[in-house]
Amino acid sequence: MMNSIDHIIGFHCAPAIRGIKLSNLVSIPRDMNDQIQVVLTEYNKQYNTLGLFFFELCRCKERRLLLVFRKRQYRCGRCTARVPVL
Repeated sequence: MMNSIDHIIGFHCAPAIRGIKLSNLVSIPRDMNDQIQVVLTEYNKQYNTLGLFFFELCRCKERRLLLVFRKRQYRCGRCTARVPVL
């Protein structure tokens, strides 16, 4: 069983990390509270310059929701408007 936050993020967010998808949403167990902020700060420091961001969307008693996303613009399929992503 995966027991580290690195493994959880790597396993569930690999498509966004590799650039296959624009984003992935992952649930982090609340018992990893001590690790999460340190990991998010380190990952953002290391990967923001490459366009990859780690953002905590919300937290509750049991878990935190983490959004891993590529910050770039894309075109809407039906029009020519540019839609910024976060």
